[in-house]
Amino acid sequence: MELLWIGHAGILVRYGDVMVAVDPFLSGTFTWKGKTELYQGKSPWIGSTDKLNAFLDRFGSQIAAICITHEHGDHFDPEAIAAILARNPSARVIAPPPVKKWYKKNAGPRTPQPRVEVVRRGKKFDIEGKKTTLRVQILPDTKFRFVLYPQRVGYVISPANSPGVAHLGDSHGIGPGWKPFQDKISDIVSWIKENPMQFVSYYERSSTLKRVWWIHWEPFTPGDFSCGKDPASLIQTMKTSRVASSVLSYEAWENIGTKA
Repeated sequence: MELLWIGHAGILVRYGDVMVAVDPFLSGTFTWKGKTELYQGKSPWIGSTDKLNAFLDRFGSQIAAICITHEHGDHFDPEAIAAILARNPSARVIAPPPVKKWYKKNAGPRTPQPRVEVVRRGKKFDIEGKKTTLRVQILPDTKFRFVLYPQRVGYVISPANSPGVAHLGDSHGIGPGWKPFQDKISDIVSWIKENPMQFVSYYERSSTLKRVWWIHWEPFTPGDFSCGKDPASLIQTMKTSRVASSVLSYEAWENIGTKA
């Protein structure tokens, strides 16, 4: 299995002939508290029509599923989803209820309404290719842990019955809903605003966790929303742990977990 960073909070997960995108933010702008935030990072995929087309030419037809953690505009990018679906109309869209509600209210010619598969606590989605399958499972945000249809989630993505990667979305705490995954995660992708070591320590009790990858730290203008800490300081903090810590590349795939 392999990981590639799209930029900001977005990743691609590839296993054999199956590819899943999580939070593919490609437009480069979103609205936060009445202001337009403009991406200032260095991703080759974010922020212009040319960059979007380069992303679509390279990955668009391969993406079999798009997973959205929550409805914030730097995670849920309707224009990017529409562009991916134009390249691969059979791609599945998996998201919490607010994303489906957004489409019912706002869908139009530029952002047609896809069939959204709504997440549910305990639900599993099998994304099948011709030779391999990736399983997507729901990791509820702590304040929604007892809700059947959580409004905000993370995802655990793995080959069936093998350790995989957890994309934590914007989760800011650990809850009982995470316990079933304690021995099923080899890699965590996170920004962890408040207490990064809390997450690592929780999973470090298992020998399964090997790496943490820091995302969601790149600059925006005017930057009036909360982003992550400097990744260098996070990596330094992690030196007290046996778990490796780094940042993902925009263009080089990282081998993780079980290889196809």
